Amino acid sequence: SYSQKNDILLMVLKKDQVNKTFLFDSSSEKDGLYKSYITYLGPVNANNKVLKIVTQKNIWGSNQHTSGIIYIYDNKNQYVGKYSLGSGFDLPIKIQKSYLIFTNEYKKDCDPNLTTTIDFSMEIPQIIFLKCKGEHGDVYSFPIEKD
Repeated sequence: SYSQKNDILLMVLKKDQVNKTFLFDSSSEKDGLYKSYITYLGPVNANNKVLKIVTQKNIWGSNQHTSGIIYIYDNKNQYVGKYSLGSGFDLPIKIQKSYLIFTNEYKKDCDPNLTTTIDFSMEIPQIIFLKCKGEHGDVYSFPIEKD
């Protein structure tokens, strides 16, 4: 449920340990494998505001599917929104000042030498494009969410 997930995300945020990954394993015999790896990537400066970036990589099922989510919180740990990514390997690896840095290191179908930097300095980008090969890549949007 969202509230339970939100509690876990806030717990990781409150620990304030940048780049430390926490494993939450809710696997069961009935539902099978379900693990979440949650990392507080750190603060990013966006238009003179501090935003906190939390990533979540989920692995589930017998085929070990993955998904990735980038959560954004304000400096008071209030939820702002999220990017839902196709794969857990699409997550950013680090923050440099106002940039989220993405690599293709674990994406076997992509060019491992390509790096994507997403600039948050002016605002939260409504659309991000993660480079894969040549001109190709994946586009993800930041939906305007209603509570």
